[in-house]
Amino acid sequence: MRFLLCLFIIIQTVSLSAKDYYPDHSSIQYAGNIGFISVGGGYDFFNEKLGLELFYGYAPKSVAGLDIHSMTFKVNYSPWHININEKIELRPFNIGIGLTYNFGDNYFINQSSHYPDNYYKSNAIYFTPYLGLSILYKNSLKLRAIEFYTELGTVDKYLRDYLNSAFEEYYVDLEDIINISFGFRVYF
Repeated sequence: MRFLLCLFIIIQTVSLSAKDYYPDHSSIQYAGNIGFISVGGGYDFFNEKLGLELFYGYAPKSVAGLDIHSMTFKVNYSPWHININEKIELRPFNIGIGLTYNFGDNYFINQSSHYPDNYYKSNAIYFTPYLGLSILYKNSLKLRAIEFYTELGTVDKYLRDYLNSAFEEYYVDLEDIINISFGFRVYF
């Protein structure tokens, strides 16, 4: 978690202009293994082809069985931007990965000394790779643009179990490890 915070601070301080300290965009996302609902903001680089975002996610007990709070640092690469017309842009292929940290009493990086070594695996930190697409509406108001996006993703541990199931006696279906998320992003 300290690494993510330090990285975020370094990214913010690279720029010399005070205006550049403000995020380029804010996002809200439904699902995606980073919370039932999550909110965040981020920065864009290289003509909006590379994006870095920091999210706070929450999943209530009614949905997840217990309250889950998380922080996620996402890196997104969008190589193609196709202008449909002067106001609408399609980004047909986004690829990215998130690094999520769940915090609370139910999550740990190092297991308690009450248990034998390697009895439990760490459950506080995980990676969330994804593929997605988005549609961006360039706006003439004070906002630069509004973007709607969807992502198809998984969790590194689920993917590992899926790949291992080919060599084990149990079987994990692809549909058991894939999730879909929807999001909305506002560019300033």
